[in-house]
Formats: sequence, structure tokens, C-alpha cells
Amino acid sequence: MWLCSPILAQAQSADELTMYLKKFAQREGMAGASFGLSLRHVQSEEKAIEWCSEAYYTPASVQKLITTAAALDVLGPDFRFETRFWLLPPEAGAKPSLVIEAGGDPSLGSTWFGQTNPDKILREIHTWLLQNKVFQLEAIYADLGNFSSQGNPDYWAWADLGNYFGSPNSGLCYADNRTNLHFQSFAPGTPAKLLSVYPKVPNCRFESLVTAGTPGSGDEAWVFGAQNQENRIVRGTIPPNKNDFVVRASVPNPPLFALFQLQLGLQNKGLNCDFYSMLPPEVRYHERARLLGTWKSPPLHELVTVTNTFSNNLFAEQLLWALSPEKANERGGESGLEGLLHWITQQMPHTAGIFPVDGSGLSRLNGLSPDFLTRFLCLMSKKPWFERYYESLPLAGSRGTLSSFNSEGLKGNLRAKSGSMARVRAYAGYLITKSGKQYALAAIINHFDTESAQAQRELEALFQLLYETF
Repeated sequence: MWLCSPILAQAQSADELTMYLKKFAQREGMAGASFGLSLRHVQSEEKAIEWCSEAYYTPASVQKLITTAAALDVLGPDFRFETRFWLLPPEAGAKPSLVIEAGGDPSLGSTWFGQTNPDKILREIHTWLLQNKVFQLEAIYADLGNFSSQGNPDYWAWADLGNYFGSPNSGLCYADNRTNLHFQSFAPGTPAKLLSVYPKVPNCRFESLVTAGTPGSGDEAWVFGAQNQENRIVRGTIPPNKNDFVVRASVPNPPLFALFQLQLGLQNKGLNCDFYSMLPPEVRYHERARLLGTWKSPPLHELVTVTNTFSNNLFAEQLLWALSPEKANERGGESGLEGLLHWITQQMPHTAGIFPVDGSGLSRLNGLSPDFLTRFLCLMSKKPWFERYYESLPLAGSRGTLSSFNSEGLKGNLRAKSGSMARVRAYAGYLITKSGKQYALAAIINHFDTESAQAQRELEALFQLLYETF
């Protein structure tokens, strides 16, 4: 990569920036790494500087910039997901049943919004049933329609799937498709005790091999288990001498988890339900069922804010599913990628520089070039919904994944999506420089051999220099 040469619009800063980028390659842990940089003036779309900017890099969560922009453009910032609840009349004297018609809403029962938390949804469903004089249910069914049954993308790493950030997608999500494992830890090196699992996950067993780490250590516990695997193993370490330390895990089957939680919640309110099950796809019920109510998600721009500010993988993948073409036989990851790529080709005359395999960036097989990213960000700045998009990005020194940026020039002037995984650090967004001009910025490092925090500090220093130079 160090054979690449920087292109600079300002001759007076060429020597300083060229020397900086060359020294960047010589720092400890950077030998053999791949590094790409692109800085482009937003209004004119002219390049200010680039460095190996047309090569493909693993972008990690920077991928979410593409997915969220496409969702805002295709669906609209005020779009709301809808989940419909139907009352199926009894047959031959039996009790009525509740049918949940899935709508792909990632926020149903989510703790990210006050209006979507499980207690509020349970109260609403309970009220609908009582208003229709329903005091007992035969069953609660989930109708997934033509949503895919494959929750995780093909190319996600095995080590990620059991953890909360690898939660599987579904037409019917609930409570972020995750649960909390509560541990008690003791002296360093001793086994930790798994106290409880909440919310409860039906038919799922967690085997703990977790031990207490050294003083000052953090959460180094990993949950292993894929979609529909009910036996899960938790390995690694957690801080010592903790009475209640939480490790977040994905649930193996989101629709069944949702049905179980709703059954349990209604029973706690005194409304019994005999069983829950998936509704067979051949069952047709709309003509004889009564619509109890429709639950709507927060507007899309609020979902996008959670996705970008807090790097929510589940939300990103559900937004990708929502991009599935109307003609798709199955709504899911593959059809969502088809819709995303079709949208990109409609937006950009030159589409080289992107190779997506998911919507969140969790797979290492995603490919993005810094050149593509800055061209893309310039184009998005012309969209009527751009302000919503811009405000969804983490703000340096303030909130989200850039809150730890301390450089004075960047505070309040850099809005960017970050991406990180083992040996990957990436940032892309918008920088207002010292001169008051706005630039689209993208920088990605792959395969560095140093601490991730050190790679972050190096990039932050580079961004500060760009702020001062341009």
C-alpha cells in the first residue's frame, strides 16, 4: 500500500501531509497493514486528498452508512413498520386464538425506545383482548408470511452468532432478539456462577465455562451457538468479584422467543393461553379473523439514528430485509442485497468500490473503497432527507462511538460512522474543517498489528491534521 501516492489540492500542505502519511506506515504495528484514505469537498465533489483510495477494504460497521441511506431513500424517513394482531374465532366450542402477522419490525419490544418496551406492548395487546371480551386463548400463532427463515447472513463468523451483536433476524423480532446472562464472579481464575437468564428463553440451555479475569479486566466472555441451536456454551472471563455482571446473548429462535414472552406476559396479567406455535404457511385466516389492532414502529429516521449512533447490527439487517423488491418470493438477506445493489446502480454512475454481503458490516467479506464512500456521501448530501441522515451519525466528543474523540478541532465538527473488529478500524462521514468547508471523509485500516485503541488514536490525529489543513 505504501507505493500509493497522495493527491493534494493544496500545494502548500503537500509536504506536511505526505511526510505524515509516510510516517504513518512506519509506526509500530503498521508494517504490512492496508490503509486507504479519501477526502472530498462535499459541494464541488472534488478530491482534496487520497491515499490508496480505490482499493477494497473490510469496512466493518461503516457498511451501515450504505444500508441506512438506502432505507431512508426507498422507504422514506417517516416510514413505520407494522405488526398486525388478529383474533381467530374459536371452532367447535374451543377458545379463540391470537395471530401475530409479522412485519419485519426490528423495534417490537425493543428497549431502545420508551414507546416500544415489552411492558407497553403487553398492555396494549391485553387491552385489545379485553375490549373484545377475550379472557382466555387457545393459542398464540406467528404468521411469518414470506419472510425468510434464515436469520443470520451466510458469511458471519461462528464466534459472533451467539452474542447479542450477532442476533439472528426474523420477520418477527422481539426485545432485540437477545437475553441477559447474569453472573456472579469471585477471585481471579475461579469459576463464575451463572445466576439467571432474563428474559427467559424457551428450551435453551446455557453451559457456563466462564472464569473471573484479572483485576481491571472487562467483559471477555463469548457465547457460542447458532440459530436454532438450543444448547449454548459461554466461555472466557469477566471482571472478578462482581455480584451481578451481565453478558448479553442472542436468542436461537426469535419468533418462538417472542411468542413465549407474550404468552408469559399475558398469563401474568391473568389471561391464560394454552400453547404457542408457528402458523403453517398454508393456513388462510384473514377472511374469518378480526383485526384487533396494528402496532407501528417509531418512524424510520429514529431507527436509523439507533442503527448509526450505536452501531446496531440487528436494526441494520432488518432494514436490509425491508429493501427486498416487491416481486421477491422471499423477504430476507439475499433479496435485501438485491434491492440494495439495484438502488445503488440507480444512484451512482460509477459503482466500483462496493461489494456488500450483509447490511451491518459484521462479515469480513464486505468490501468498500474510501473513494466510493466519499463519492457516496457527497451524493447523499443532496437528498431531501439528508439532515436526518447527518444527525444519525455519531458526533465527535459528544455521543455514540465517537464520544471518546478528544481533539479540539474535531469536537462538534466530525460526524462519522465508525467500524471496528479484530485488526480493522474504519471511519466515514463528514468533517467541517477549520476553514468552515465541509468534506466527505473515509479512512480504513485493515490488518494492523497493534491495539485497536492505538489505531484509533492514530486516525484521530490524522483527522485533526486534515481539520487544520483544509
